[in-house]
Amino acid sequence: MERGGEKFIEAAQFRDKADDTVRYIVEPLLETAEGCEVLLALMEPLAVCVAGCAPSTRDFVAERLGSITALEHEAGADVRTSLSRAWKITLPEKADDGK
Repeated sequence: MERGGEKFIEAAQFRDKADDTVRYIVEPLLETAEGCEVLLALMEPLAVCVAGCAPSTRDFVAERLGSITALEHEAGADVRTSLSRAWKITLPEKADDGK
């Protein structure tokens, strides 16, 4: 997917199946550092899919983006910031733990 880039996304008609693309391809890639690297490389072409998915799916992606810190990936904050900006997603605010 990463090697094919935007041409692959277009040929696979991901934009026409935006919600399925986000649910079954984008969201699982958020679970690993390698997957996040793929998403960073393709964040602009995938922005159309994220914009076209159901509001509930966008909300779920926002929650997942907010939890990227669980990854053993020092650039976690950069991944969150880069993807949320490219995809125009507002990240949920962290609950105050009383600290």
